[in-house]
Amino acid sequence: MKTLLITLLTILTITAQANVLEIHQWTTKNGTPVYFVKSDSLPMLDMAIKFRAGSAYDGKRHGLAQLTNNLIGEGSEQHSADNIAARFDNMGAQLGNSVDRDGAVISLRTLTNKKVMADALSLFTNVLSRPTFPNASVQQLRNQQLVAIQMRAQNPSALASNALYKTIFGESAYGYTVLGQANIVKSFTHDDALRFYAQHYTARNATLAIVGDVSLKQAKAMADTLTKALQPGQLLTAPDVTLSPTGKHAHIKFPGPQATLYIGEAGLNHNNKDYMNVLVGNQILGGGMSSLLFQNVREKHGLSYGVGSGNMPLLSRGIFLIAGQTQNKTTAQAINVMLSTAGMFIAKGPTAAELKQAQDSLVNSFPLRFDSNAAILQNILYLGFYHLPVNYFDTFTSRVKAVKATDIRHAFAKHFHVKQMNVVIVGS
Repeated sequence: MKTLLITLLTILTITAQANVLEIHQWTTKNGTPVYFVKSDSLPMLDMAIKFRAGSAYDGKRHGLAQLTNNLIGEGSEQHSADNIAARFDNMGAQLGNSVDRDGAVISLRTLTNKKVMADALSLFTNVLSRPTFPNASVQQLRNQQLVAIQMRAQNPSALASNALYKTIFGESAYGYTVLGQANIVKSFTHDDALRFYAQHYTARNATLAIVGDVSLKQAKAMADTLTKALQPGQLLTAPDVTLSPTGKHAHIKFPGPQATLYIGEAGLNHNNKDYMNVLVGNQILGGGMSSLLFQNVREKHGLSYGVGSGNMPLLSRGIFLIAGQTQNKTTAQAINVMLSTAGMFIAKGPTAAELKQAQDSLVNSFPLRFDSNAAILQNILYLGFYHLPVNYFDTFTSRVKAVKATDIRHAFAKHFHVKQMNVVIVGS
């Protein structure tokens, strides 16, 4: 539950105070938008490139985005998987991979020592742009993915999350899990991964973020070298999603003394004019220990150790989620309190005191999101991938303070309806 709350708070606070970062933005000759922040506190370079290559682009091949991303680094035209791992290790550099519903990330962390950085960037470019997807690695990572699917099936929060996305988005792109379905993953081949890579891992379909102790001139040269090695390609459209009928209840049997509760409906993406109103309003409803949900569900009724809510945006849509855990015997009561708390807030909106506290919390806590190069990298990559304005961080304080109680009340009443919220229960 604590992990869930931290995740929600992280998503809710991807914003910043004025002039927190000096972000340099440009587009390479090969069509990749680049976001760079100079940080000389450590002799390090962090770089991440994110492609519109998440699970929403799997089509009917659910789990292929995950497998393809995992295969980056498992062999290139010049290096074997063992050689790649050994060379990065000897340099003290780190190669990273990750996938979500919208995108796939490949990242590099290295020292800025001239030779080490040059060697690391050269290897990173080769690994990213010339993968070979060896059959042995395809088989090994495919099996690991099948094990991960089995493990997720033993995690009540994962089960609840998967069920809620499926309930909201049905058979459309966001309705399926990132790991995919075991019966489909078993069939993946070298050629499947190669085709997915060729279509999605292209320069115009990417966003590049760079943070570290290098000059703007160096950053531009790095970006040109890396993206020139990729095929130009095209920027793919945002995932095509449709919404299923609302107000559904789903119960997944799971042994244990507690029930995991996920309640929600379709949320807003960043392009919605009410996004900021919902962000600030949610801080009051379920954004922390002073929130209405936390006070009502845990403090007043003692029904849950932790409970929270959040609008979780994606390229096309997102989900608005209320989540918590309770004892099996208090499941119905906990759901009723969670829904009634949300319903009261939607109907009445916040008080002046609640609004002031939420605004102060969002503004004052945000600098913690930039306490390391890795954190800065994550934020500017997010900014670029979701096409937010370069001054998005700089204007955060003024935009948060401009939100009025009536704005929040109108936004929540327009977009969220308790009777239409889907309820997922994972428990015995």
